[in-house]
Amino acid sequence: EVFILAGQPGSGKSLLAGQLAFGMAEHGHAGVFYSLEMSPEALYMRHLSAKSGINTNRLKEGWDMVEELDRVRDMLKEFEKLPMTVRGQTGWSPIRLRSDIARLKMQEGIEFVIIDYLDLVNDPSADNFIEKSENISRELHNLALEFDVAILAIQSLNKGGASADPGM
Repeated sequence: EVFILAGQPGSGKSLLAGQLAFGMAEHGHAGVFYSLEMSPEALYMRHLSAKSGINTNRLKEGWDMVEELDRVRDMLKEFEKLPMTVRGQTGWSPIRLRSDIARLKMQEGIEFVIIDYLDLVNDPSADNFIEKSENISRELHNLALEFDVAILAIQSLNKGGASADPGM
């Protein structure tokens, strides 16, 4: 199935998607996270902060962590074992996603795909935003069926979406 998670900027969509991805991987489900808006390092840092209870800014600044160093090191080792691939490159198109998902399904047996976020997927064949959205949505549905994976795509609502008459 394909699920679209949409909301206003800054509402926690990416945070929820990351928590879902890490949670599924921690329970043995292989997957891929296309982090098109933030770097893979930032995604891991965010999850490390949530798991350790250490503020993200403290992790970034490299505070004096003598007491917590072993715990952080152990968590990082656990991350390495997770059956999850994180892609941070840009320039993903439906055909490039298809190729990557096919390879990951064959090599790693992925069960889920998360795309954060949909507006950053390219469709050079589309003439406008509506056509792009239709093409990508159709392609994601086809990918889910063909490779038997669950797909969660993050979409940001524009300012029009915050009114009484939501729109994308």
